Amino acid sequence: MESKNRLITTSRLKRITYLLFFLVFLTLLVALYIDSFLSIEPLASPSYSTLDQSWSLKIDGKEVANDLTLPFSIKEDKKGKTVSISRNLPSTYEHSHICFSTTTSMASIEILVDGNSIYSFNGDNTFWKHPILGGKAIHFTYLPDDSMGKEITLNYNFTSNNSVSGRICAPQIGTKTDLILSHLREWPALLFGFIFLLVGSLALFGSFFYDHKTERASLRYYGLLEIALGMWVFSQTASKFIIIRNPVLPMNFSILALFILPYVLIQYVRTSYTIIEKKTAPFYLFSLVFLSMFVVGGVAQFTGLFEYSDMLIFSGLALVIFIVSVTVVLGIDYFKGNRDLKSFLAAISVLFITVLAEEVLLILDISLHSALILHIGMTICGVILLVRTASVIASVRSLSVKENMLLELAFTDSLTGVNNRRSFDDFIDTVIHGEVDIDILGIIMCDINNLKKINDLYGHSAGDSILREFSRGLQSHLPESSTIYRIGGDEFVAIIPNITSEQLELTCKKVFTLSSASHIELFSVAIGTRLFIKQHTSDIITLIKEADKAMYECKAKMKNEEIENTLCDTEESDILNA
Repeated sequence: MESKNRLITTSRLKRITYLLFFLVFLTLLVALYIDSFLSIEPLASPSYSTLDQSWSLKIDGKEVANDLTLPFSIKEDKKGKTVSISRNLPSTYEHSHICFSTTTSMASIEILVDGNSIYSFNGDNTFWKHPILGGKAIHFTYLPDDSMGKEITLNYNFTSNNSVSGRICAPQIGTKTDLILSHLREWPALLFGFIFLLVGSLALFGSFFYDHKTERASLRYYGLLEIALGMWVFSQTASKFIIIRNPVLPMNFSILALFILPYVLIQYVRTSYTIIEKKTAPFYLFSLVFLSMFVVGGVAQFTGLFEYSDMLIFSGLALVIFIVSVTVVLGIDYFKGNRDLKSFLAAISVLFITVLAEEVLLILDISLHSALILHIGMTICGVILLVRTASVIASVRSLSVKENMLLELAFTDSLTGVNNRRSFDDFIDTVIHGEVDIDILGIIMCDINNLKKINDLYGHSAGDSILREFSRGLQSHLPESSTIYRIGGDEFVAIIPNITSEQLELTCKKVFTLSSASHIELFSVAIGTRLFIKQHTSDIITLIKEADKAMYECKAKMKNEEIENTLCDTEESDILNA
């Protein structure tokens, strides 16, 4: 009755708890609805203006175009030439203290108002042979108070002739806060970049805590893969300038990601999937070429032969070919029966689909800030590969547990649960080879008398029961540091580290009493002992033989009824030989 009342009370408390949580949630919704009508001035307002029209373009002082609309890309050779665009600023503007902002890539820039320089960025203070100005750089400068209506000129000096160089973006004017917040529209890329870097760093750091090589490798290369993606995503967003104003420094990580990605990807495949090595070996060698090209590019950039940015088109194309080739080879292996590869193929397929979606949006002139679809695709790809890595770790752990169980079975006596003869022989080998850091070992050899008679009279189940009972008794009477071995049908050995001769003698007396607790009168135990002292002798084999001999002498005396439940040797010096 009391139990029934307790169940009723518990049920009522649960219902009350659910009701309270519902009321808490309802109260929150009401509070949010009421507070949603509070209006406050937003951080960003559409008060900045984009100066995208009415520009004139000159190259080395020669007018090339009039009434130009930005953005605009210069296709002809421009390296070493001065490219200028100019137009008049608006005659009036609603704010004072106006900020001017523009974006460059692979170019120095100087901004002039009516021929007077107000800002310059040229990258001369570097150790490279030529200034390296790759990567998107956002520039901010305040316009003089009397600038409105005057001519503004932007002089560019591009550092490369490659196809991604020569782009001139439309400048903006407004308050600096509004201009900065306008660039923060790309914050999702910053978030995705940080997530990739965080997950990759945690995976890489966590890999050091795994003992098995396969676990470590799979998690390590997954972490490096995520870090490479994170470096690339982080360096591509303008929002990074909230954290770091140096426009070129993040570009180094972007280029590094490009060149290490093949190596990390193929190593992840090799360590996370079962696949014939000769199928991945060519890709591994090709990935080493990518790594070497990063070093070659650095040397070439330092000496002024060419820049990393000059390698981007070729390297990007080579990377695409590499990934497609790996996917094709693994796809063929999948259709031949290697079903584990489906996770990798699914991850790469998601990545390809999102890249294709971004390209379609570009063709349709639909712009999503921060390549959101691509970053979502990268995230899904990362999750799929993380699940695979978790599966690898779980599989290795399961296999390790099975191996330990088999190992335990191989070294454990199935009837009594103590160590078996094989385990005893291995232990003796470790002592002989000096692998056991113990100076004193007590050796107790035990033999159960009359076991055959017990089996004949009471059945083998009774004999088995005696063996189990004796092994449990040994475990309870010996020190915790002891190890027990069953080395024969009715023979046991106990090894006790760091024990004195007096303690060993006392332990033997306890072992003798085990037979008195049994309901079978025929059950008795013969014992022989020796004390191994490393300082006096290294020949443990001889001592074991002496203990075994002493045990059989004890057994003979017990058989002749000369002794009963007492030590076979009357003198301690005869029993304990150091």
